[in-house]
Amino acid sequence: MPSPPVEQETPYPWPAIVATLAIAVSVYALGLVYSIERVNDARRQAVAMQGERSAQTALRLENAFGLVAELAGAAALSVDGYPSSPETQRKLTRLAAVADPGLLSGIHAYALDDADVSDRPWYKAALAAPGKAVMTAAGASETFGPPQSPSGVVLVEIARPKLDAILASAHIGDRAWVTDAGGNVIAGAPPPSTMALDAMVSVPLGAAPWTLQFASHFPEVDSAQSLALSIDIPLTIIAWGGALLTIVGILRVRGLQMKTAQLQKSAVRDNLTGLYNRAYVLWRLKEALRAFSVSQGSPFGVLYIDLDRFAVVNDSLGHSVGDELLCAIARRLEGGLPAGVEIGRIGGDEFVAVAPPSSDHTKSESVAQLILGQMRQPFRLGERDIYISASIGIVAAAPRYGKADELLRDADTAMYAAKRAGRNRLALFDESMREQAMKRHTMESALHRAIAASQIFARYQPIVNLSSGAVAGAEALARWMDDRGKLVSPDLFIPLAEQCGAIDAIDWVVLARACSDVHALQRLVPNLTVSVNLSAGRLNQTDLVDRIRKVLDESDLTPGTMKFEVTESAIMESPEDSLLVLNELCEFGSQVVIDDFGTGHSSLSYVQRLPVAGLKIDRSFITPIAKDNQSLAIVQAIVALAKTLKIYVVAEGVESEDQAELLRQSGVDYAQGFYFAPALELRALQSFVEARKESLLLINDGDVQTA
Repeated sequence: MPSPPVEQETPYPWPAIVATLAIAVSVYALGLVYSIERVNDARRQAVAMQGERSAQTALRLENAFGLVAELAGAAALSVDGYPSSPETQRKLTRLAAVADPGLLSGIHAYALDDADVSDRPWYKAALAAPGKAVMTAAGASETFGPPQSPSGVVLVEIARPKLDAILASAHIGDRAWVTDAGGNVIAGAPPPSTMALDAMVSVPLGAAPWTLQFASHFPEVDSAQSLALSIDIPLTIIAWGGALLTIVGILRVRGLQMKTAQLQKSAVRDNLTGLYNRAYVLWRLKEALRAFSVSQGSPFGVLYIDLDRFAVVNDSLGHSVGDELLCAIARRLEGGLPAGVEIGRIGGDEFVAVAPPSSDHTKSESVAQLILGQMRQPFRLGERDIYISASIGIVAAAPRYGKADELLRDADTAMYAAKRAGRNRLALFDESMREQAMKRHTMESALHRAIAASQIFARYQPIVNLSSGAVAGAEALARWMDDRGKLVSPDLFIPLAEQCGAIDAIDWVVLARACSDVHALQRLVPNLTVSVNLSAGRLNQTDLVDRIRKVLDESDLTPGTMKFEVTESAIMESPEDSLLVLNELCEFGSQVVIDDFGTGHSSLSYVQRLPVAGLKIDRSFITPIAKDNQSLAIVQAIVALAKTLKIYVVAEGVESEDQAELLRQSGVDYAQGFYFAPALELRALQSFVEARKESLLLINDGDVQTA
């Protein structure tokens, strides 16, 4: 047996998303680390090479400055009078041999009396360190003469182009320059501000109080960075793009899972209340029946729950409030039922609960009583408290049940038995209920066929003036003759017609027939009126008066010819709407009579407001009046009320002379019943009227007339 879709929670795919992001981060991090290492390797190599180049440049400068300093010393010795010294000669010869011709700008000797050199920086530097070669801005200088009182200075000048050539480097991206102790540039040129620098090196020069500055921009690093970007960009796109596509795919799958879960839920859950739906309830009952047939254990119970008068809520407050009420009921029932009890909504205002197996009906009955107790509490919707009850039918599983529909059928039958017993109660199914339901269904089908086949017709019960004994009118009553030519009791088919909705069609059939027959009666008694019943459903029809007008016009009758009887209970189903329709009928020209007065729940204020011409006392008060003083007192109270309101009183169900006499003495105006005549066909009514014609007294336009 296939099972219904199973409700499953669909967790959010956080683990898959986190794992995808972790993979993407790992791939991206590995690529980034690889790129950084390549750039760092290139930078380390470039820095090492820069160190070598700066060291080589410093060494060349040291050599050049040392050579200049030695030349300055040798020149000073030569000037000082030692040109013939073999050592000096050898030194000069050696220095001349190794000296770069482009290095030296010149060798000059200055006497101390040369005033033009006294303010020069190199001169002051030479005097500050007599007897030692000193590097100056132009080269190297050394004094000659006695150390304590030198007689002059020898200056060996360095050629600036040669010094710049030494500082210049063939390597792309290098800049070298020499600064003095104050930071002033001695030779070379610092890099421009627009040049991107990767590293700087400062090398103090031992041959002079200067510092070699070495700045570099590393093309190798640029190449390594470009290569890293060429790797990182595609890797980033692949890693994060792949992660994004994977997450999108995961979320898409998640969306499909959610849709699938929603479809699964809709397959077993009611869209409005969230309870199990009819499909699930049927499946659950099938499974329970299968398990019961296999185990032959204790039977489970099925409770069919139907809300009482739920249509009134929809009609008066609107369907949206009705839906809210259904949801509130579902929440209360689902939250308040014992463990093991499942409940679902199978449609409209009908619910089904499945109770666990029990050796008898007590388990199901206790669940039903619990539900009835929960329904007694008001339901708060917005600012309004709504009271509603339920009728519950209970059936227990048995070997005779082979299908879930059979269980629901019998539980439904028991539920209707609870409604007929007065609503707001439970009923246990028994076989007699099924027989009654079958008879009811058979009669309902036959009734619809009878209406279509014109088997419904009118019979007339005369209304007699109690003072004179004359016929004052007649009530048109619906009768049904079945296919066998047998009359069906109105006590059977009228309540059935009201329940199945056929009463409206019957009312119109009787009205049309009465309008057709009244002409024949009025030929005997002019101005004779005929009363016709209006069902509760007719009072909600906004076009009722227009339809009545059409029927009367087709029969060429005035509105006053017909009187319309309405029961108290029909009026109180929708009192305000009923008041509007009845006022419209009176304005149209017809009279309204309250039927079965005393059995409904109308208040005296409504009776006072209703545009009625008379009251018809129900037979339940008439039957016992000859033996029951209380019933007689009620009749007399109704008569007093009617006289106060200036309307007449009719008693129905009069079956004896004693009843008729007591009613006459109590002031009742008119009566009808078997004591006078049953419901008669037209010819029989004509004969009855003819027999009483001499003492005829009519009810005319609502005025009470007595003999």
